[in-house]
Amino acid sequence: MRIFFVVGWTLMAFGLSGQAATVVYTDLAEFLAEVTAMGGESFDGLPASGSLLGEERSFSVGGVMVVASTGSELYTAGDGADIWLSTEEPEHVIDFDFTGDALYAVGGYFFTSDNGGEWTEGSVEVMVNDLTTHTVTYSEMASFVGFISDEPITRLSVRAVQPGSGPVWPTVNDLVFGPVSVVPEPESAMIQGLVGWAGVMLAWRRKRR
Repeated sequence: MRIFFVVGWTLMAFGLSGQAATVVYTDLAEFLAEVTAMGGESFDGLPASGSLLGEERSFSVGGVMVVASTGSELYTAGDGADIWLSTEEPEHVIDFDFTGDALYAVGGYFFTSDNGGEWTEGSVEVMVNDLTTHTVTYSEMASFVGFISDEPITRLSVRAVQPGSGPVWPTVNDLVFGPVSVVPEPESAMIQGLVGWAGVMLAWRRKRR
């Protein structure tokens, strides 16, 4: 499933536009089919679930440097050898900054968890380049979202939408990205919307400090 976004300055009334097109995918296979050279970070090399990592963590994949950061401390969670990246504080954003080889595609699994480290129903906002935001309602652990843009992607941010019933934590797994430029071809000039997420619910625990 995919949805098209066009962001930037648009002067449709005068027939003039300066636009950056971004395509959002919610199917991993469709996303990978559009980009031929992919790298990624599974986070499985991080310390065991329940570890605090500080405010920043760097990953190097090929010619790409990825710096993950947050307002307090990054936090590991997961089940056994499968490690996930989260935050110590629920309201803080996880930012991924990309340098090195130009990236035009980035994706991963984005969901919410509770204070005990288990999946919990919640919504997350995922943004690329501080421009295109995709809100995921009722996120689940095995749901995927990916972005392909016709301009280099330098930042991806993940924020949990806090419900009135209690806090939820932003959580990320299996980040994938590609250096190959794929120019989207939107079916219309400007469409913005929401894409529902579906996936498989898993259970895992962590102990927060």
